[in-house]
Amino acid sequence: MKNLLKFIVVAFLFIFTKSQAQYFGNQGATWYYSRVYVVPGPITEGYVQIVSDGDSIIHGKLCNRLHVNMPILCGDGQGTKFTYYSNDSVYFYEPAYDSFQLLYCMNVSIGDSWSIRVPDMNDEDTISVHVNSTDIVSINGEPLKRLHVSYVTQFDNMSNFSYDSEIIERIGDTRYMFNLFPEWSYTCDESYISGLRCYEDPNMPLYSTGLTSACDFQATIGIEEKELNQQFVYPNPASGLIYLAAENDAEILFNIIDLLGNSVLTGSTKSEMNISSLKSGSYLLFTQFNGVMNLQRIQVLK
Repeated sequence: MKNLLKFIVVAFLFIFTKSQAQYFGNQGATWYYSRVYVVPGPITEGYVQIVSDGDSIIHGKLCNRLHVNMPILCGDGQGTKFTYYSNDSVYFYEPAYDSFQLLYCMNVSIGDSWSIRVPDMNDEDTISVHVNSTDIVSINGEPLKRLHVSYVTQFDNMSNFSYDSEIIERIGDTRYMFNLFPEWSYTCDESYISGLRCYEDPNMPLYSTGLTSACDFQATIGIEEKELNQQFVYPNPASGLIYLAAENDAEILFNIIDLLGNSVLTGSTKSEMNISSLKSGSYLLFTQFNGVMNLQRIQVLK
């Protein structure tokens, strides 16, 4: 009799926990994010796909197993993630600490925040998530709470800086599910994520953000990275002014983007650019002159 009661209790807890966990990352849920791959050769646009394909128990928590197809290398390249949902919050398992951390908390108000520890090579970084505002967004006819947030970094060797994003209940961060980039990733220029393309799960029809024409769209962007020397972009690294040298004193159109895909500086020049407003880190400089488009990686130091 005792064994029967124990079985019933365990089964109830399992079903209850599973039903709680299913609100985020339920089995079959699928996310697509745009991924721009910039090195080597032609710039290509592909995608990162995350699929919830099963359950696992870690430290007594029934977790959703999330398989990351084509993981990014300039952020977190781990191919499998584990999350669980409880009390309007999503927690993720961090193997480096063998523990769970809060990823999203939807039961928050303006001004609230939470912190996430991020392993960074030989040390540890901290990224705080600050809630700037909240509202309700309708997706496929379903009202979902949305947080407008700022991620604020606390790195040992770089000045603190922030980047903005949105978190939607059930879907997660609209930039990338794990929108956490340790310090080392800002000197990495292999690829970056530019946002959510699509989301669907067994209880929600396909939601497309319109970022691309299809969830699995891939293409080669018509820009080749040139082996440009110091006579074209110099100095590099730099902290204030950088100089561009073009043939025939041509006007150069430029666009600088960070490794999160944000355009941080645009304009035109015939010689110099003032980058003193940029924070320390690695950036991509797109230039166009005389009908030719080029890509150059630049490093900003403070």
